[in-house]
Amino acid sequence: MTDENKNIENNQEENQNKLEVNKNWWKKLLVFLVLLFIIICILFFYEILRKKFNDTQCVINANKLKISTQKQYLKNGLYYIGDLNIDRRFDYVLLPISEKEVLILGGHLNYTNSIEKINIESNTIMKYSKSNFSSYRDVFFHNNKFILFSNCGIEEYDIKTNLFKIKKMLCENNHLSYLYNPIYYEGEIIVFVHSNNEGMELIYDINNNSIKSKSNYFQKYNKADLTQNYIQYKDKILFYDIRKLPYYQHIDKTNKLSSFEYSFSKNSFIPKSSIDYDLSFNSAIKINDENFFIFGKTQLKERTHNNKKFVYEKAKVYNAEKHKIITQIMPAYTEINSEYTVVDFIKLSNNKILILENGILRQIFDIKNMRFEKLKVQYYFGKKNLGYKMLNISQDKVLITDGKKVWVYKY
Repeated sequence: MTDENKNIENNQEENQNKLEVNKNWWKKLLVFLVLLFIIICILFFYEILRKKFNDTQCVINANKLKISTQKQYLKNGLYYIGDLNIDRRFDYVLLPISEKEVLILGGHLNYTNSIEKINIESNTIMKYSKSNFSSYRDVFFHNNKFILFSNCGIEEYDIKTNLFKIKKMLCENNHLSYLYNPIYYEGEIIVFVHSNNEGMELIYDINNNSIKSKSNYFQKYNKADLTQNYIQYKDKILFYDIRKLPYYQHIDKTNKLSSFEYSFSKNSFIPKSSIDYDLSFNSAIKINDENFFIFGKTQLKERTHNNKKFVYEKAKVYNAEKHKIITQIMPAYTEINSEYTVVDFIKLSNNKILILENGILRQIFDIKNMRFEKLKVQYYFGKKNLGYKMLNISQDKVLITDGKKVWVYKY
């Protein structure tokens, strides 16, 4: 065979191979598509499992935790300190006297004046001393002293001397006055008092230990209805959702509810324009100078013969200067087991808000990114006693109590 014939034969063989390759291209494409489909399916089911895992997080019953050790406090989570010696409900306050010690006073069902000291480092709760009153509405820190408000008077606690001293009595003729939500601003505190079937507003000057002014602006109305809901910004207090105040309850066709404002600088009450939301009790927490975070109220989701299911509405961010809602966000968890939700907030050092809802700790609100996040572990405290209080005790620890048990949450 000549060289020329060999070349012709080789060319023919090469062309034949090319034809075979061209005929099998679809097989290669099919294999590629099958592999791609398998990869997509794996990723899809992985995402489903990941979400399912995140949605079925571990739920821990806080009441069953054993007293914690100091080694446990090095890790994030909830730790049990112990039981208080006296069962306390609602009208009690917490005083942080150091990063590891907290005093608790007031709220006794047997009306005793005993104080207890909680030590986070040694996990001890011991009887400490006695205060002058058995119930307290609020506490403020001013010039290295705590100013406490009871239902009957104003008291001062000096950390250096460890002494309690009565500053002002609010009881008249031994008749108990009912005091609601004292509100602090630069050494002055507005106090709403209901005594002898009359209501009045007092301005207490801490520095001079005197009642600066007295007003009967709302004396015809129940003070509890007046002061349950408020937002404080700059030198003003915005009161809202005052349903039982006939003079201010102007609800128009768009279901807008009127509000009013108190100015410390002007020492006067000012009616405000309508606002386009209806808020629940103690639902707002300040996130910066002008904006407030408002957790969603509940609404009926569905009704069965023996059961009702409720869900949260969207949470909101309200701007006090603009007097309107600027953002709405859906909570990470929307299901709730009660129509009436008691929500407690505390602002953490990492610019997040920890939310305790009907005795459940399960989600936080990220202020910077304006979004809800689920906690890796949910904690259930129980809702029988809703007298919960939370207190920042260090940069990464929050003390939580229901008036009977005490826990520390490290984040």
